[in-house]
Amino acid sequence: KKWILPSTWKRFTLFGQSIGSIILAYEASKKHAPDILVDTTGHVFFLALFKFFGCPKVAAYVHYPTISTDMILRVQDGQSMYNNSPLIVKYQFLKHIKLIYYAIFSYWYKFGGSFVDLAMTNSKWTNSHISTLWNLGSNRCTVVYPPCSPHFFDGLDKIRKTQILSISQFRPEKDHMKQIEIFSSLIKLYPDHPLVSEIKLILVGGTRDEQDISYLNSIKSYAEKLGVSDRILFKTNIQFSELKSLMSDALIGLHTMVQEHFGIGIVEMMASGLVVVAHESGGPKSDIMQKYNSSEVGFLAQTVEQYVGSIKKILDLNNQSIIKLRTNSIVSVIS
Repeated sequence: KKWILPSTWKRFTLFGQSIGSIILAYEASKKHAPDILVDTTGHVFFLALFKFFGCPKVAAYVHYPTISTDMILRVQDGQSMYNNSPLIVKYQFLKHIKLIYYAIFSYWYKFGGSFVDLAMTNSKWTNSHISTLWNLGSNRCTVVYPPCSPHFFDGLDKIRKTQILSISQFRPEKDHMKQIEIFSSLIKLYPDHPLVSEIKLILVGGTRDEQDISYLNSIKSYAEKLGVSDRILFKTNIQFSELKSLMSDALIGLHTMVQEHFGIGIVEMMASGLVVVAHESGGPKSDIMQKYNSSEVGFLAQTVEQYVGSIKKILDLNNQSIIKLRTNSIVSVIS
């Protein structure tokens, strides 16, 4: 297992994990050769090796493409993000080296995907990328949405508190720093708003290792720097019962990851009756935040200013409009 962990490969992570998956596949193939193999880890070379060793049918359920055109564009445009360090942004020759690295890996990824008999993806966004990257027709690549039972959640029954709730693992790609900036800007721009004056932000998420804990501590430090730490609650690795309670209390859901592959947390918040503001990209844009009967089910935003504007709009709605919006949100994800 260690060979497929990102922590094992500090540099050239994509290639390292791919090589690790081949080692893992070889070890597994010696123990058992199945008639049908379905992979859900995203390591396509695992499937390719099993196919090579005689497995008749291999399938993949893809949560997120290992490489995508968006990742390549970030490097080309010089955007510093979790997958593109400031050092690479700073030096042009390093950017060219990384683009060559991505080009080689894209070809390798496409080669591995060509062995897949059937690919299932969790959203239209993921489906579009995988069908293109692996050169699969619609008969070999289909969308299968993750399950979400609305019966686990409370919808319209409870009176909501003036709270903003964020649900996502504490990892850099979830962009919690932006959430702190959004919350800080909201408070500074509208200090006299009756609801803003009492609003709280609750960040719920899981931590897997020391790296995640270090990232969580950096978020807390940033909240202190912006002077809003006293109005933010952090909830880590909580039980599902507590999560349900938080979702039944809060009014607004907040999600900031760019190119989120699907967004099951968004669906759960909507099923719980929260009015969600999510990033205008990926699964939230293509699959989840679609109008229901020509009516809004939530809001999409990109910049801090747009997020703040959407939250302010929600806080300004009267009770009847809020109930209508929450009803549309719930029905859209359970229908």
